[in-house]
Amino acid sequence: MTYFVGFEILLLSSLTVAKLIAFPRLTMSSKITLLERWSTNFSLEIINRVIAITVSMLLIQNLNFKNAPSENWFYFLFYIVVLDFTFYWRHRIYHRWFWFFHRTHHSDSGYDFSLSLRIHPIETLIQIIIFVSISLLMNINRWHIFLAVHIFSIQALLSHLDYAIPKTSFTRILRNIFVFPDSHKFHHDPENPDNHFGFLFSFWDTFFGTNQIKKID
Repeated sequence: MTYFVGFEILLLSSLTVAKLIAFPRLTMSSKITLLERWSTNFSLEIINRVIAITVSMLLIQNLNFKNAPSENWFYFLFYIVVLDFTFYWRHRIYHRWFWFFHRTHHSDSGYDFSLSLRIHPIETLIQIIIFVSISLLMNINRWHIFLAVHIFSIQALLSHLDYAIPKTSFTRILRNIFVFPDSHKFHHDPENPDNHFGFLFSFWDTFFGTNQIKKID
């Protein structure tokens, strides 16, 4: 667990430093825009982290997670798949009926890793309820819950990178399984709102007809 927490912190720190290194080369208007975006995105991250830690710890401590077994890795993988399936449909529902909250995430004037932090607090509460409810129903122990949380947190950062991933035969295979930054950026294009709802796995979009990958290949 410590390794995943460390990797998440290292990844966020590295991306922040890399952006700051390039900061002097930006135009004045770009500098102002970046600082405005980051002030909002990182402020929301602080608020959401406080909410997430407080609410999730209260729920986990008061619900019956203490006797949950240490599942094998196949069961844990199944748990991840179930969570991601739920997140896919949650994302589609957000766009259909809860746009008032989800538009916070889509209202950023730029696109970089910090966009993954731009989440409305109500969405954070919904996410916690989904995580805890599924974990309770599947009898997942608390350490595997924390592991899953960090896996999805890291994926959120990676899927919002503003770097082009080389298109090779290997990456095309991976693209059929996992969500890549370019496909998620395509989702953030105002002209293409109803596609690429996947969070971790991209095959949900293929199964349910919301994959427009041919437009970006």
